Amino acid sequence: MIKLLKSHLKVVFLFVFTVNSSLFAQTGKIGGRVTEVSTGDPLPGANLYFPDLNIGTSSDAEGYFYLSQVPVGDKVLYVSYVGYTEKHVPVEIKEGELLKLEVELEPSALSGDTVVVTAQASAQRQAINQQLNAKTIINVVSSKGIRQLPESNAAEAVGRLPGISLQRQGGEGTKIIIRGMAPQYTKVQVDGVNIAATGSGDRSVDVGMISPYMLEGIEVSKSIMANQEADATGGIVNFRIRKAPDKTQFNILTQGMYSGVAKSYDQYKVSVDGSSRFYNNLFGIYAQVDIEQKNTSSDQLGNVNFYQENEQKPVDTYGMQLMDVNRELDRYGAALVMDYSTTESSVKFSNFFSKINRKQTQHNLAYNYQRNDFGRSLVDNPGNKLTILINSIRYEQYFGKFKLDAGASQSYSKNEVPEQLNQAIYLPTSAPFGDLKDYYFNYLDPYTIPDSLKMDNQSLVNNMLLGNLHHNESATEEREWAFDLNFSYEQKITNLIKLDFKFGGKYKHKSKEYDLYSKIAHVGFGGPDAMAFRDMIITKYWDQLSQRNRDNLGRSAGSLWYYDFTDPDYDGSGFLGGRYDITDVPNLEWFREIDDQAIADGLYLNDNITSVKDDYYGTEEYWAGYIMPEINIGKKLVIIPGVRYESNRTDYTAYRGDTRDVIDPNKPFSVDTANYIRKNNYWLPMMQAFYKPLKWLNIKAGYTHTLQRPSYSQIVPKWMINRSWIEWNNYKLKPERATNYDLQFSFYSDKLGVLSVGGFYKYIEDMIFWTGTKVILDPEEFGLPLDTKNNKSGTMINNQNPATNYGFEIEWKSNFWYLPGLLKGLVININYTKNNSEAKYLLNRIKTGWTPDFQPIFENNDTTYTNPMILQPEHLLNLTLGYDYKGFSIRYAFRFKSHIFTRANQYEDLRGYSTDFIRHDIAVKQQLPVRGLELYLNMNNIADAYMKDVIAARNLVNSEEHYGRFISLGLRYSY
Repeated sequence: MIKLLKSHLKVVFLFVFTVNSSLFAQTGKIGGRVTEVSTGDPLPGANLYFPDLNIGTSSDAEGYFYLSQVPVGDKVLYVSYVGYTEKHVPVEIKEGELLKLEVELEPSALSGDTVVVTAQASAQRQAINQQLNAKTIINVVSSKGIRQLPESNAAEAVGRLPGISLQRQGGEGTKIIIRGMAPQYTKVQVDGVNIAATGSGDRSVDVGMISPYMLEGIEVSKSIMANQEADATGGIVNFRIRKAPDKTQFNILTQGMYSGVAKSYDQYKVSVDGSSRFYNNLFGIYAQVDIEQKNTSSDQLGNVNFYQENEQKPVDTYGMQLMDVNRELDRYGAALVMDYSTTESSVKFSNFFSKINRKQTQHNLAYNYQRNDFGRSLVDNPGNKLTILINSIRYEQYFGKFKLDAGASQSYSKNEVPEQLNQAIYLPTSAPFGDLKDYYFNYLDPYTIPDSLKMDNQSLVNNMLLGNLHHNESATEEREWAFDLNFSYEQKITNLIKLDFKFGGKYKHKSKEYDLYSKIAHVGFGGPDAMAFRDMIITKYWDQLSQRNRDNLGRSAGSLWYYDFTDPDYDGSGFLGGRYDITDVPNLEWFREIDDQAIADGLYLNDNITSVKDDYYGTEEYWAGYIMPEINIGKKLVIIPGVRYESNRTDYTAYRGDTRDVIDPNKPFSVDTANYIRKNNYWLPMMQAFYKPLKWLNIKAGYTHTLQRPSYSQIVPKWMINRSWIEWNNYKLKPERATNYDLQFSFYSDKLGVLSVGGFYKYIEDMIFWTGTKVILDPEEFGLPLDTKNNKSGTMINNQNPATNYGFEIEWKSNFWYLPGLLKGLVININYTKNNSEAKYLLNRIKTGWTPDFQPIFENNDTTYTNPMILQPEHLLNLTLGYDYKGFSIRYAFRFKSHIFTRANQYEDLRGYSTDFIRHDIAVKQQLPVRGLELYLNMNNIADAYMKDVIAARNLVNSEEHYGRFISLGLRYSY
């Protein structure tokens, strides 16, 4: 092995030192900026090259560029930008000196015409040029595109790109799905720094907290490179924070909003930002503050209970719930960016803060057709607080042919639920659905279940009792420290070949913790704790209670009648588009007062099992290194091979307990902590190719290997033994591994804009799937007590059957500047994605036999069935039509998402699918006579679209959410 290595080193040594004398040629450097001639705005993604040399580069997000190793002498620098006239700039390069250059480009124009680039067209051209000149396959939302007609949040802006779909809550986009890969497969970053996961279970990120007003641009990488973290099988979304431009700027935005479901006008947003540069533009400061209050209430139908005994039997509908969700968001955001930049060096210190306080009250009506029962509940969450904080510093320095790039960062998230209240109300003895027969359940339409009640609403209210009151507090906290160091060396080997050799490494330390604390107060039945709690309530509301409830004072057994605790002012009419009315809901103010008094008087009992069974804490250590040479062959071909090494060590502690003998969950029970350390490492080869055979054609190809590490909740080493079920985690799960192939053709010109056609294929091994219910035949295999044999459990495993995900994307971006008259203000963006996937889901049928002495014998009969991947839309279509005329702008946006596979099940009839989703949005802006002042109007979901899931059997509804229309009217002032 050593001899072979020595022989290879000799070959490399001889090659480097025997190439022609261009290695030692006299060279200089050139750097500067590309801007638009009329406005001075930067032009990111401009192409700069010397046609007679194998030397070129592209301008960065602020329009800056840098080239080293330019041979001395008189040269001509070509500068091109789609939509602008190519410029040829004579330059004189001197040995060892840096030539600073400012290049101004003019928009393309027909002969004799003067062209004024409209705002939307300028934003589109930025995105086109950045996408074309990237060495890999990316989609871009440009800085101008974000600021021109901004979306309600950053997720909505990303959602208009090809191959992107969104998960929504209350109508707002929250999580990003790339090419049908679920949100945990998407890596989300701010200025290249990972955002810490926002939930307790998986590694996904809620991006609904990111304001579009603080962003310089958004980049979605779909084919990663060796210098990027590999846990991004879907892709990487990078939100770039603005830094101070050359000119001093100040912006203030104020707006009011209307929410359709809540019929609420008392909503607002205020955003203020300012920036300036000092000391000859070397030092810059950008600061931004964003405050918003928004109502995202929704009407929901869900928790439908379908049952099927086997494939030959019909589907039974056992019950459903109506959920009136009142949700208010208080959103706060801030950014502070300081930078020091010269042509050859830069230091950028970025700080990003976001906080959402979700105030959510949910009134539930539960219809249980199987048990002939009806119940209510109140779930109040007055302050679910999600906080995100990112601090990073980045240093870049050119040393002639060398470039040093280093960074350090902290990423932090905390998700707190400080005082969740859950009050149950139940119907003790009556049969609200009358005399039911089993056959009535078959194929029962969930919509009709509430109409099947035989008791009127007043009778239900009069016969219901208060159930137990639960008080929960939880917190999820994640912090990640990261350090990276990167080097690159640029060398012209021959007149035809130029090498940019890059290598580097990264270290990360992550800590993660989840803690839940649950308390319970018994309202009904016997026992001193229940009597004390009832007496407190009766005493507190004595004057408002009926005599029937007053009579319970001091009684050792009993309960409280619900009808005294309703809210007479609550308006739940027109629920789910007028299908139902929600009335006689619990009085939230009273139950909040009861909760506070119970805490003050010490009347709550600890729910010990709930409080410990899902808690965990631990750390992760990550090391990575890469080598990535970039080989430029002539002016048309770039090949970027590379290899990445990643090593990961997880160290998590969770709880294990046995609750089979626990009669009272309020009493202490036997529980132990368990720790497990996992280690894995991978070599991941990568290859990117960029080929430009013609002036109007780019071809990009990618071959990459990516990973997906298991969710936190899947690998913490917990188990909890219950009487009928064992919760057991497969803490030995391996990461999923994907091999990805990408190919894209881009055709472009000043008039065409850009037309891109691309395809992708993903081959995924060790994909993590749910086993379904299984019988534990060998407890020792799971580390469980021997007496758990024949108990039932289920867990996640690495599927031995690979999954595939493949499809194609088509995108066309253009503006019609060359058309006559008013038509030249038109701008179009359209993209279509076709997705296909195939995964084998695990299916287990438990077989039961008998011994001669009539003891049961169980057998797990494992098999599989094939379906698409979860959350993958087969068709996606986005269309945006814009029009600008002088100070007026309008944009119409259309979104279509076809049905998707949402729920796996061993029975085909019970598998879930979403229905097609279509949404229309309109944004309008008008400049006012006061310079810098604009009036704008945004109308979202104008057709009142809603989301609906069904099961395969007769398309019976499984869930439905209505969130209505949103309208925003505001003023923006820019200086």
